[in-house]
Amino acid sequence: MKNLIIVTILLISTFGISQNNPAYKPIKVYFNDGSVLNGVGKIGNKLIKFKTHGENREIVKYTPDDIYGFDLLVERKVIKYRYRYLSNKNDKLILLVLAIQGKVSLYIDENHLNQLYQSRLDPGYNFYVGRESNSSVTFLSTNQGSSKGIEPTLEYFKDCPSLYAKIKSRFLRISEMPEIVENYNSECITE
Repeated sequence: MKNLIIVTILLISTFGISQNNPAYKPIKVYFNDGSVLNGVGKIGNKLIKFKTHGENREIVKYTPDDIYGFDLLVERKVIKYRYRYLSNKNDKLILLVLAIQGKVSLYIDENHLNQLYQSRLDPGYNFYVGRESNSSVTFLSTNQGSSKGIEPTLEYFKDCPSLYAKIKSRFLRISEMPEIVENYNSECITE
């Protein structure tokens, strides 16, 4: 339940930085070569406009070819964005919000969230998971479940028998993906 509250706060904060927001925000950019830059920036469609701190505040544009992610500071909260390849869609590159980091990380589709809030509907948001050693993610469910049933989630977490049993018995539902990921990271690493 605590994790659901954290994710909800993250989602509400994420809405505040809609891609249509023209203001520059404090940002930390992570480059593919391992270097990091601090400055201010704004998010565009597959593009980050970045200004460094100091006298020379030249605007530089970065694409996913240059960076693997960035952290944005919004109302004293750091929101971690990461570019990941979607494993089931011909390795399509998507921008996701990192909600939980661990051996298995949980990501939420930020673009989908903005569309939902702009239309004043809340039909759900997408959960993606990715393993620590891999840059691709797998779509598993929404906060309202999955049209594919529990089989993809069971397959993904089959390396952890105790979690597998909780999902199969519906003790943990696929709509409770934050709890599933937290459970995996805290209890299943040694199994």
